[in-house]
Amino acid sequence: MGRFGTRCRRALWVLCAVAVLLGPSALFGQTPDWVKKGREKDVTSSDINWYDAYAYRGEDETDTQVQEKAKTKALRMAAERTRVFVESNTDLKNELVKKSEVKTSTGLIGMRILKRKDCAYDDPNRPRRTHCRYQIEVYFVSKPKRRVQDLNDPSAPLTVRFSSDKGVYRKGEEIVLRVVANKPAYVRIITINPKGQVIQLFPNQHRKDNFLRKGRKEYRLPDEQHDRYRLQVTHPPYGRERFVLYASTEKLPDISLDRIAQGLGLYGGTRDELDIKTRDVGVVPAPTPTAPRPGSAGGKGGPAGGPAEFFESEIQVETRP
Repeated sequence: MGRFGTRCRRALWVLCAVAVLLGPSALFGQTPDWVKKGREKDVTSSDINWYDAYAYRGEDETDTQVQEKAKTKALRMAAERTRVFVESNTDLKNELVKKSEVKTSTGLIGMRILKRKDCAYDDPNRPRRTHCRYQIEVYFVSKPKRRVQDLNDPSAPLTVRFSSDKGVYRKGEEIVLRVVANKPAYVRIITINPKGQVIQLFPNQHRKDNFLRKGRKEYRLPDEQHDRYRLQVTHPPYGRERFVLYASTEKLPDISLDRIAQGLGLYGGTRDELDIKTRDVGVVPAPTPTAPRPGSAGGKGGPAGGPAEFFESEIQVETRP
């Protein structure tokens, strides 16, 4: 009984500690507010660029295996040449990544291939050589302290502060969004309403120029002088309203929209599809192949042009009756 009583007392102390730290609601299936805030989407910053990669076909290798070797080289080049690169250590085995470690000054790095141009045997004098071109995004989670520093530094990577004046809006109130970038940038802002509809707020029919020419200046959305809509909470459905900002140092691609009231546009696809389409930035120059040394594994390759700096941020507000 003594041992059992000790365990009970320990369990009681744990429950009391949870109640003190998280609040009584944590013991009854409700999540405290400070935990909810921690679940907001991370702010990400990235570089987007095209990379040329070359690989030679080995004996008994398929096209897929050769393209995989080229892709590995392109990803490695992207990681090592990103603006946040500090140190890279990549071990290769048969031209495929065995182990890769990338350290940065700003946060955990990640990569993904956005597009691939058709791979081809581009040199008649080297019939076993394959040339592939990949559009690769190298991204990292932007730390809050670093964002505050970068926001006042136009030479830092593209950084944007995207905010609303409060987190909860009731019927009759108007939502106001604010945007501040550390340098000139092209911007797209969408909202995802409680119905799941994706609506582009900026640019719009009455405010088509989405280039924010002045860095470190606050821009308001909606703009009372140029926009013809208001983000007013008027009727159900109430609930979570999400606003997403995309920004780039290069011009953002146009997307197909269905025109709706007040000059806004309704996007017919999903948020994930829009994420990819919006990242199709940067100029793709004509390729300048670098011939490999005879007998080597492939050409030197490299980026096809300067990277486009890209920034994405999401904020969430709650609407109530």
